[in-house]
Amino acid sequence: MGFVFATLNVPRAIHQIIIERYKISGLKPLISFAPYTAHVIKVEVFFHICVSRGFISSERPSNKIDIAYLHYLPFCKIFISNDGLHRRTAPLFTKSHQSFIWGPDLKADLKSLNAHYMTLSDEVKNTGISSFAPSPPDGNFLTGRLWDLINPNWRSIKRVKTPLSKQANDKIIEHINEFKNAEEIPPSSIDLSDEKIESLSLQRSISRKRGDWFQVPKDLKEDS
Repeated sequence: MGFVFATLNVPRAIHQIIIERYKISGLKPLISFAPYTAHVIKVEVFFHICVSRGFISSERPSNKIDIAYLHYLPFCKIFISNDGLHRRTAPLFTKSHQSFIWGPDLKADLKSLNAHYMTLSDEVKNTGISSFAPSPPDGNFLTGRLWDLINPNWRSIKRVKTPLSKQANDKIIEHINEFKNAEEIPPSSIDLSDEKIESLSLQRSISRKRGDWFQVPKDLKEDS
């Protein structure tokens, strides 16, 4: 535990508290007592061994920062990077449900997707990408395979486009405006663990057009 404290720079004031908890746990292996801590320690020990043996250069200070990105691995299914160090090391720490994606490969795939959608008619493209491209198209696209990893059933889900009636649309807008016009709650008063919270509204703005693509229908009125 002393090694863990020193490696992770744990404040001395809580050392004894952690040690007591560790004793109460029955001195379990670190991977059972503190799984995430165990992961971080494994990455750090790996890095220091590789540097000391010359497998990772000690001449490049940014390597220390770059390797720290692997600390986030337990929280993602897909880890994407253009960094050569990540390409060599991330696959060593990924689990069976995770994938490392080489950044240039994804960039090439996105370029292919862009070329694919460029073949659509202006009439379709002017409806906005959220309309004609809510998911990857059929074909051997890397993006589609990444969707398979995150949501294996997405290809079998049939999307039925049923236009909303004016009455239903107006009711949704009225409901949204109730959030928009409601009195703002100070952040200090918000408790997201409160079971009484039924909904939360976060308001964001998007560009009508980015690059070659309309994000929303081209003919959408400004006041809509």
